[in-house]
Amino acid sequence: MTFRRLAIKNIVESWQRYSAYFLSCMFSVMISFLYSSYTHHPDVIGDRIPSGSSLSAMLYACEVMIMTFAVLFTLYSSKSFVHSRRKEFGLLTLFGMTKWQIRRMMIYEQMAIAILAIASGIVTGALFLKLFLMVMSKLLGAEVPMSFYLSKNAILSTVYGYSLLFFIVALISIRVIGKASIIELLKPRREQRHAPAFKWLFTLIGIGCIGWGYLLAYKANLWSVFIVFVPTVLLTSIGTYFLFSHVSYALLSSIKRIKPLYYKGKTLLHVTRAIHRLRENAGVLFVITMLCSFVLSGTSTFFAFNKGYQHSAMLSNPFDLMMWTQGEEELPIPIDKVKKTAQDYGHEITSLYEAQVITAEIMKDPNFNRSVTLISLEEYNRLAAALHYPALSPIHKGEAYWVDQSIYSEEQFMSPDEQRRIRSKTQHVRVTEDGPVYTFEIQGRGRQLLLSTEVTRPLLLVVSNDDMKQVEGSSPTDSIMQLYNFEWKDSKRNLPLIEKLEELAGDRSYNLRSRVRELSDVEYVTSLAIVLSMMMGTLFYIACGSILTFKIMTDLQRDVKYYTSLLHIGLSMKEVRKVITVQVGIIFFLPCLIASIHTIFAMKTLSNLLYTNIIGYSSVVIFGYMMVQFLYLIAVRQGYLHKIKKQFRDS
Repeated sequence: MTFRRLAIKNIVESWQRYSAYFLSCMFSVMISFLYSSYTHHPDVIGDRIPSGSSLSAMLYACEVMIMTFAVLFTLYSSKSFVHSRRKEFGLLTLFGMTKWQIRRMMIYEQMAIAILAIASGIVTGALFLKLFLMVMSKLLGAEVPMSFYLSKNAILSTVYGYSLLFFIVALISIRVIGKASIIELLKPRREQRHAPAFKWLFTLIGIGCIGWGYLLAYKANLWSVFIVFVPTVLLTSIGTYFLFSHVSYALLSSIKRIKPLYYKGKTLLHVTRAIHRLRENAGVLFVITMLCSFVLSGTSTFFAFNKGYQHSAMLSNPFDLMMWTQGEEELPIPIDKVKKTAQDYGHEITSLYEAQVITAEIMKDPNFNRSVTLISLEEYNRLAAALHYPALSPIHKGEAYWVDQSIYSEEQFMSPDEQRRIRSKTQHVRVTEDGPVYTFEIQGRGRQLLLSTEVTRPLLLVVSNDDMKQVEGSSPTDSIMQLYNFEWKDSKRNLPLIEKLEELAGDRSYNLRSRVRELSDVEYVTSLAIVLSMMMGTLFYIACGSILTFKIMTDLQRDVKYYTSLLHIGLSMKEVRKVITVQVGIIFFLPCLIASIHTIFAMKTLSNLLYTNIIGYSSVVIFGYMMVQFLYLIAVRQGYLHKIKKQFRDS
């Protein structure tokens, strides 16, 4: 038998161990191939795609990150493969094979997997290439979707890059064989017979570090985040390591002291086995947890920004279209022309609400002033009714309502002195520096986004109709604005109509404010980031699951003996299946659970910075990660059961 055939035979017989490693490598190749195919597409090279060159730079950076992670992952996996086969290499040496021949066999194995992973990754990427290009065309706002184009340069760069990567990793991994003698290779790995020790000091340090890190993350705000960021990450990292190495054992040991619980059912088997597994794999579980925390936080941040900006765009544009004039300006588009264009595009205008507002300043003293928009109570209530908001009660001359239109309360960004002045019950307002000053007694305060803050001021002062007429009579025309707010059916699909109206407005298109236009701009900016982060995140999730799968599979031979002995002493296969599910589930879901908690507190910090709750958005990303881990759990559990049944039948 030649070395090539022997290498292929080893791969086939140990495919259960190689499968997770192979799938991770294949997925890395597929993502790199898709990114490379985009950057080498003729439409991108010819600048026929909006912002195509900018995205190409981002994808190049992503490819570098993927390659870097692939190097680290394959190095770890290869090293673990070698250590798990020490006895096999010792026997081959004992039978007469030289270390150089063993190294040749290992290189053949590595390159066989590399060729298969590269070929499968490129073929899979080619199958999804058209869909990927269509998604990118949609996100970039291309008029015509990018055509299917299988780039020769993309294929060659992927093949050359990953071939070099796998070859370098193979050369590094075979160095381990040259350092061990036959006796060291044949000597079985020493198993831990006694319960692992732990120290209460490290247990308390672990709990304290995590608690302190969570407290800093919970209390962080816009002013302190740069100070507490590094301490929070360090404290959480230290606490996470001690959580796996000491805190977990302390918690499980406390269960052993509760005799009714410890001797109930199979709790004894679960606890004793979990103690050893967690301490043996503390380092790997720590790395997986922290890596997943960073990836989950990053992906959740992009997803939260996307949803948050969409929500802000909806709130900032209460009406489908706002058109305005200032002073003696004419309308950028006549009202009849807007209605006619809407009909031509299949949209029926259901309502038109006009309003007049005046831009003024609040004057408290020479050192404090703030812009404000004045609107009459009658027009405010008419607009509020159109948006199904509650109406304000009637007021008398010299009285007013204070309405904060900002998405994030304006007072949160003021100093304590400014807050004190702005909360005063009496407010003095003037339109021009040399104009009259009007005094209003504030009858109530509230927050309600009624008009676009891109056109009017975030602070809205609702005055009586008589006061509004008086202020209007003494105000210059350039401080008075006429607002025209349109509503129509099927407002979510009117982007072509908005683009036509902007074309008709010409140089005056800045006098148009559209909800669907802002939503389109937001989706254009954030959707690309989400697609890239999701694809990168999926790669990391699969790689992390593969590392855990590989770690469990390398210990399979030892674990099979343990579970087979349970069958021999009287446990049924159903009971052993439950024990395996719990033990494998702990290894897979404990890092996932802790990483999810880390992510939630990271999102709490981001919520404090944005003055809005975005923790709920991260739940979608966390759920997706949970599903990936669940699929790995099912696959590993089935492999375990198959191996145990086979071993039990043979014995």
